[in-house]
Amino acid sequence: MRPVSVVVGADSESGWLKPLRRSNSQFLILRETTDPVELASAVTALRPEVVLVSVKFLGANSELFSRLTGTGARCLLVGSPELPSDRSRAESLRVALCDGSAEGIASALDQPEYLQRGSGQVLAVCGPAGSPGISTVAANVAAETTSEAVLIDADPRSPSQAFLLGVREEPSGLLAALAQGQVGTIDRESWRMCLAPVAGEILLATGSSDQETLISLAGTLPVLTEISRECAEVTVLDCGSGDLSDWSAAAVARADGVAVVAAPTALGMHRLTRWWARHRPVLSGVVTLIWNGVGGLGVAALGADPVARLREASALAGTGVGFAILPEDEVAAAAMNREAGPLRVVAPECELREGLRSLPPLMPPASVAQVASVR
Repeated sequence: MRPVSVVVGADSESGWLKPLRRSNSQFLILRETTDPVELASAVTALRPEVVLVSVKFLGANSELFSRLTGTGARCLLVGSPELPSDRSRAESLRVALCDGSAEGIASALDQPEYLQRGSGQVLAVCGPAGSPGISTVAANVAAETTSEAVLIDADPRSPSQAFLLGVREEPSGLLAALAQGQVGTIDRESWRMCLAPVAGEILLATGSSDQETLISLAGTLPVLTEISRECAEVTVLDCGSGDLSDWSAAAVARADGVAVVAAPTALGMHRLTRWWARHRPVLSGVVTLIWNGVGGLGVAALGADPVARLREASALAGTGVGFAILPEDEVAAAAMNREAGPLRVVAPECELREGLRSLPPLMPPASVAQVASVR
């Protein structure tokens, strides 16, 4: 039987390695290293079937494992399955844990991928620069779900969910979770500890405007959204307006649905066209284009039938893209700014909430919780 090709990240003195080095082993070690950069390079160049990484390996974090699994290799964390700390580390890194013996490795490889994607779904809300109310849409979509929802304020430029929902000033829950994810210590329990309960059934990861730190931790955001799937039926990711950077693009690409918010004006259409050309390849799942603020002064420049003009502009986005209109509602905006809370609490009868309740499904129907459904 052909041996399985392996690249190893571990101390050369690790006891579990010795049996694997034998010539009659069912595993063929292509490279051993103690350096994470060399490990990533070796996996990329040699294309092994399996990567074994010791739980004590320096640099074994979510970003490294994301790079390793991106090559198509199966990654296993080698440690002690009986130790809670090792099991928690494997869970946070989203890889299988084995004891390093030939039998343990083979058993882990025979199992389905560890921690399959949770049953919850992720919706990303984003849009071109100048798009009105992205955070308002994200907050209220989360508030209108049928059960507990996680809301992540991932806007690196002007995070505002804490202000909109009345969360007192405190350290960023998102930054705390990202830092834990970077070193491989984030799991479902610690993730929930980073979330602030607001407005009944919303769990909010408060954002941060520290762009430099956010960018340095960018590789961890997709890890958080995947763990969040296991904690809530719906996770809403507020990405803010402007171009998607490495910070948010990877998480948006893994989302089940993307709501693209745009301004219903001539300038808004122009910005959307440029934004769409750049980012359409990243958008996956159900994509819905939302024109927010229809009825305002800027819409008049679109002609006698602005809705028809917006429908034509939406058609240019291509087939399979949803289309929705939200009305301009100064009463709703004032209520949220004044009372700090979702519309179902501060202005339950407003036009904007009615528009949100009428949105088409923003994610695949397989989800137990439909974002557009209301209590």
